[in-house]
Amino acid sequence: MDACSAIVEGCRHEVASHLWWSSFHVYIKVQRVFLEFYFAFAADTPSPGDQGADLVKPRRLRRCEIFEILGLYYTDDDTPPTARQPSSAADSQNPLPPGGVTRFGSAIVDTADALAHKSPRVEGTFMRSGIRILLAMMAILSAVVISNAATIGKSNSPNCVMVISGEIVQGDFEKFVALGKVLLPGDDGESTSHDKVCLDSPGGNLAEGVKFAKYFYHDGVGTVIDGGQKCYSACAVMFMMGTATGAEVAFANRKLHVGGKLGFHRPYIDISSGTSIDSGTLRFAYDAAFSSALDLIAVANSKAPWSSQPMMKPDLIQGMLQHIGNDMLMIDSVDKVGRWDIEVIGAAEPSLLSEEQAFYACENSLQWQNGLTTEDISYSKYSEGSSGRRSHLLTGTEQTAFQVEGLASGYAMEGCVISKKENALLGCGIDEYSDARLGQGDCDQSSYADRSVSLKKISVFNPATRLEELRPGKPSPAKQPGMARCFVIKGEHITDNEPCLIVHIDDAKMNGSASMVTHFVWPSGSKTVLVQSGSAFEINGVPTSKRKIPDRGDCYLNSATQNDFCVLANSN
Repeated sequence: MDACSAIVEGCRHEVASHLWWSSFHVYIKVQRVFLEFYFAFAADTPSPGDQGADLVKPRRLRRCEIFEILGLYYTDDDTPPTARQPSSAADSQNPLPPGGVTRFGSAIVDTADALAHKSPRVEGTFMRSGIRILLAMMAILSAVVISNAATIGKSNSPNCVMVISGEIVQGDFEKFVALGKVLLPGDDGESTSHDKVCLDSPGGNLAEGVKFAKYFYHDGVGTVIDGGQKCYSACAVMFMMGTATGAEVAFANRKLHVGGKLGFHRPYIDISSGTSIDSGTLRFAYDAAFSSALDLIAVANSKAPWSSQPMMKPDLIQGMLQHIGNDMLMIDSVDKVGRWDIEVIGAAEPSLLSEEQAFYACENSLQWQNGLTTEDISYSKYSEGSSGRRSHLLTGTEQTAFQVEGLASGYAMEGCVISKKENALLGCGIDEYSDARLGQGDCDQSSYADRSVSLKKISVFNPATRLEELRPGKPSPAKQPGMARCFVIKGEHITDNEPCLIVHIDDAKMNGSASMVTHFVWPSGSKTVLVQSGSAFEINGVPTSKRKIPDRGDCYLNSATQNDFCVLANSN
């Protein structure tokens, strides 16, 4: 392979291997390609009549020289670079505009500085042969980028009209807009809620991703991550900006399937170990990186429709910036989708409202106004309040409703009334510690119907529940109850012997592991709560061990009361 072929092949490999999601990565890599090319071809080469002349050692190429050699004319506005066509001899010797600044993407280069470092080698043998080779290399680079562009087209999924799959590169946005004018139905007279795009992308060019994000936000295009799809990096920012708009309505319109994957990380500059980069190039990369980060934050801070909240809340941006590379902030739990206002699709919804679900709906809906849940709030640990059941059914009401005493209730008030009317989950309540409110705030049995607002259905689950656990076909969070006979034995005496209802709930964590919770409901309505994690057990919040007693079934010793609780299944 000759030297030229080797460099061309190196360029192809360099670009194909390093198409990162932020635009400044591309800047750095392209500059490295040109630098390698210059080292191979840009030395002063003796003419046939100067065979004995010494070769001049190649030197590092400056940014302004790269622009000049490429024959690109940069204006002092945001106009894209165009091929230089000098109108005079003076222009041919001065390819950069005098004064002001020149822009390369979002980075600014002082024109006077560029002129001061103008390359002397822009004519003769190199000007004739070097430009031709560079243009050929540019064609190769363009071919590589096009072959790796995202696939944009019509979706076969009922959840979206269009689909974007693959890496996001420059030019994808224009293709999407052109195709969207044909495929997206637009406003149906009420809103653009049917204009939805499925995203299945590892990310890509950040600047291009921000173009998509702004368009989704301003033009009312909804976003979906369907089952089996993944959306990471720049794609995740695009996803968060999905909206629907109409003459009298507007709302965030972004849906994550329980079988989809959504992950965030911060932009970063990937420089190979041992790579030599001059300070000018490093300053250039820093400026581009800073500008890209500002673009991202600006679009993320766009206000959600009819809300004072941003489309991406500050703690989500903070979490994104704390994760680098493959260390993604994955949106994989009930807590995260609830806090960051992401609608979940594909989940198995409970048909009835239980006291436990009412408790979670109250705690989650208040907590998500302030941040993520930081503690294990499994109901099995906190089912007893200061004056009885923490969540108890209200009687004499038109719909199923529960009065919930919040975990922080004490010197200040925290609590809710959670109800269900037809298929809607409703709630009102207050947390005086954080001033978080549901609906019109404090309410009771007599006023909740008029003071409640609609709540997120996902709020009825333990916030630690992973989204994949909510798939249909997975063990239901609340299995069908069964009958048993329950005993309480103190020493050799049976103090209680009554039929009981067994309700299994797969929602808790014990020692960091997923656990099975079982409620044994006595005829009086009181419960004995058993939590199992592997071979470890807790009963009513204290450690226990399992053993068999003849005619009494499975028994568990309460280490606090020293009473045995026994269950004989399938008895009455």
